[in-house]
Amino acid sequence: LQIVYNLLSLRFNSRIRVKTYTDELTPVDSAVSVHKAANWYEREVWDMYGVFFANHPDLRRILTDYGFEGHPFRKDFPLSGYVEV
Repeated sequence: LQIVYNLLSLRFNSRIRVKTYTDELTPVDSAVSVHKAANWYEREVWDMYGVFFANHPDLRRILTDYGFEGHPFRKDFPLSGYVEV
């Protein structure tokens, strides 16, 4: 999996793109300590793709139900067998 952060500084009028690669077992360091807005984006990536962010202050589901199992945007997620509630 490739993780990409696109960061913008209005104060310094500059942009930076940070790319990193990971697999399903290796955690990625959280960017929340540098950019507070990364909190919800990292939670969304965790919820949809299952990427674990180390040192994240509140890594819990944000879009799916708390009892939901799996990560629906992954290619290995089953397309059938789930009942919509």
